[in-house]
Amino acid sequence: MNPTILPVAFFSLLLVLDAAPPPETEEPDKTEAEDPLAKLPVDKLPPRTRRPPDPARDQYSLEPVYVDIDEQVYPEKGAPYTPERLLLAQYLQEYLRRAGHPVVATPEKAVYRVEGNLEAEHVSTLAVLGKAVGWKYKGSAVLQVLDRDGKELERYEVPKVFQDNVKSEKSAVFQLRRYMAKLHWDKLSSSRGVFGNARVAVLISSLVSDPSLEDPLTAEQVIEELVEAGFASVPPLLEALLDTRVVKLPSEYPGLKDGAPKNLRVYHVADRALEEIFQKVSRMKLEITPDAPAHQRLRRRILQGWENEWRRFCKPLDESPNKRRTEKEQSAKGR
Repeated sequence: MNPTILPVAFFSLLLVLDAAPPPETEEPDKTEAEDPLAKLPVDKLPPRTRRPPDPARDQYSLEPVYVDIDEQVYPEKGAPYTPERLLLAQYLQEYLRRAGHPVVATPEKAVYRVEGNLEAEHVSTLAVLGKAVGWKYKGSAVLQVLDRDGKELERYEVPKVFQDNVKSEKSAVFQLRRYMAKLHWDKLSSSRGVFGNARVAVLISSLVSDPSLEDPLTAEQVIEELVEAGFASVPPLLEALLDTRVVKLPSEYPGLKDGAPKNLRVYHVADRALEEIFQKVSRMKLEITPDAPAHQRLRRRILQGWENEWRRFCKPLDESPNKRRTEKEQSAKGR
């Protein structure tokens, strides 16, 4: 006879490191009104639904990658130049770390290499009463994914992207390069290639597709498959926490009426999948909307909480220079 397994409570995900637990004399509803993400008391945590991961034995790390991407800017005036910060390389390195790939300093230490170039060229300047008030830039980039011997495995191109900016010419160049990094990562991560997770990308996209009449999926079925994929789903789910599109699949998400999504967004479903994977509670609710400033702040805190949790299991992300820089800045502010 199998022994009876009693459900064990979830751990509550502590999203703000300096948030103190509520006093015992304080009413729970008042605490939630003051901080909707306050840590839940143990007796209010839902039961676990599966074995929680343990950072001592469950670590996620993939093949090491070397990144070398040149950038060239052609400004309105003056000679072409290479920016001091190579944003396309820096952003791709951070995306790769979050996906589980260590980023190494030399190609000899890598299993894969990502190499290429980016060009940003001034197109036009809008002037009003003789004063520049807007700048347009055009960007293009080519990336190659190579094996350790230099053989090309994949090739991705962004042939022409235009962006306007009213802040400054420097800001126009910066935002264009950052946007192009996101475009390239979307291509790399959704492909069936070296860095792709095509199945997870399809599952997340299915949330916003019209449900099939012949074989309808539910949001809960999508969540279940994402959870079964385990840690491989986490990086795309972290990105999906920024996806504000409306879910079209039927769902039993708490607060929905008659299973009609309407207010249900992709970030709600992504959060629920992360709760299942890590067996922790984030306090995301249906009422957290995309547009309200207070709700945007809550969503940023939830995203930061999940990223902090992922660092415990993803050593490449935990060793990111960005983490060390942030910790140094926070330490300086605390002095």
